[in-house]
Amino acid sequence: MDFYGADAAVDVTIEVFIRVNLRDTAAQLREERQKALGPDQTLGRRAEGYREKYTEHVQDKYGVIKDRNSLLGQNIILDSRYTKLIIVEETRARKEREHEIMASGQRHAEIMSEQKRSITIGDLFAADEKGKTQRIIVLLGAAGIGKTLTAKKIMFDWATGKLYNEAFDYVFYINCREVNFDTEEGSVANLILRNCPDQHAPIEAMLVNPERLLFIIDGFDELRFSLDQPEENLCSDPWEKKPMEIVLSSLVWKKVLEKCSLLITTRPAALEELRQCLHNERCAEILGFSETERREYFDKYFGDKGKARKAFNFVKRNEMLFTMCFVPIVCWIVCTVIKQQMDEDGVCRQKILFGAEELQKHGLETDSLLLQFCDFRYEAPDEDVSRSPKQPPLEQETHSPIYLLCQALKDPHCKVKRLWLQWCVLTPTCCRDLVAVLSTCPSLTELDLSHNTRVGDGGVQLLCEGLRHPSCKLQTLRLWNCRLTPTCCGALTAVLSTSPSLMELDLSYNGDLGDGGVRLLCEGLRHPSCKLQTLRLQWCGLTDTCCEDLAAALSTSPSLTELDLTHNSGLGAGGVQLLCEGLRQPSCKLQTLG
Repeated sequence: MDFYGADAAVDVTIEVFIRVNLRDTAAQLREERQKALGPDQTLGRRAEGYREKYTEHVQDKYGVIKDRNSLLGQNIILDSRYTKLIIVEETRARKEREHEIMASGQRHAEIMSEQKRSITIGDLFAADEKGKTQRIIVLLGAAGIGKTLTAKKIMFDWATGKLYNEAFDYVFYINCREVNFDTEEGSVANLILRNCPDQHAPIEAMLVNPERLLFIIDGFDELRFSLDQPEENLCSDPWEKKPMEIVLSSLVWKKVLEKCSLLITTRPAALEELRQCLHNERCAEILGFSETERREYFDKYFGDKGKARKAFNFVKRNEMLFTMCFVPIVCWIVCTVIKQQMDEDGVCRQKILFGAEELQKHGLETDSLLLQFCDFRYEAPDEDVSRSPKQPPLEQETHSPIYLLCQALKDPHCKVKRLWLQWCVLTPTCCRDLVAVLSTCPSLTELDLSHNTRVGDGGVQLLCEGLRHPSCKLQTLRLWNCRLTPTCCGALTAVLSTSPSLMELDLSYNGDLGDGGVRLLCEGLRHPSCKLQTLRLQWCGLTDTCCEDLAAALSTSPSLTELDLTHNSGLGAGGVQLLCEGLRQPSCKLQTLG
């Protein structure tokens, strides 16, 4: 049994009323409390009283970090590792990016240090030359460049009184990767409560002054749903419970807590989609480490000036390695390997190539390291960086941007199990290179190409050639938001009827797939050789027209146990009735219907 003080008890009662859908009663109770307390003792005072407890919680939570290869209980003080990054206002022009990309070694370090518009994280919400402060900040950065660590540093510095204390009473952190796994409905109030040290936080009091709230939305590019939701679905009440994609969309679109501030981190490839949801945003971009910061990072990592200097000078002599260290994740990998080899006198023996056994011996997993390197190296460039006809070719025209990655994946010793290439601006040419990977990499079981709108039907038809190969072991294929139509479904049907390994297929957010595409897929689902267990078709523009085929598939499919049809409003009651006919069949194996 829990005991609450008077104020907390009222909060709990209000929350209970909301959960049982007695919103009018909850609103009436709020009003009565405010009248009883009077203006001087109401919500503002309660929020201020809780703030100290909340800041202590944030300090404890964000003051320590873990290395990717750390053991249980091995923590690192954030300030002992965090190194200042070069941040510039706005996005850079094409020529400026090209100039940086083409440089290497010392010249690259000089270019990084010459950035004239460099700012600090403390300047992100500073007033502009007209004295106006923007309430929406977009923080761009490539993979591994330090966006998440910067977001956590902001949380910690605010809690310790070093940052934004005059601007914000509360700062909340939202991890987009975690939001993807929210299956239950929630509200903005729930998002706030997740940040709090207990379930008795005075949420209502915190919401009194929304202009004093900052929400850090970290990893927009990792969202597996679109924020482009119909306006009528969005909510304006922070207590209203809806699917999390609606709640987050309402926050970003400023339909709820209109006066709050947002700091959103994302990779450049997702910027255009994000901008469609924003108004009057300000952009800043993380470029990485300058030479000075690289040296500082080595000092902090090694904790010994002598060893740090020796390691730094060693890396600086290797032009390519020194250039790549402007990316924090690469800098960490290099420092980790060098430190562990230095402990065994490896550097003294001039050893710079390390085998899988050596990496594993030092707690580094080759799979995750390869994915980290690939995530950085093979991220597709922005539109404004693509080569114009008059520029000298940087690679052969026949090679796609992921050609070298695919060559590495085809190596007989490759053990990569999961390949995620979301938001990478992939094209059908890239899919052609992936075909060979599917047929030659037996360890690869999961492929995620979500949010690559250029892949289209042509790219998927090429992929299906690899999926039908007898040597293909892929079990999970995700193709969210790839602009697919019924044209590609014939090839996918052939895969469903022949692939011995494919168990999960996700085609969500392909609004043009429609009834025609699903009818074709049902032919594959009904095939006796089909092994598919999970099919996801959210936001695919389906109506009751396809439900008869789906019902037939449900009653005959030898393997399908989960079907997700959420957010297809055209299905209607008639469509559900047709589906129920299939569900009632004794031969139906379905366990989950969404």
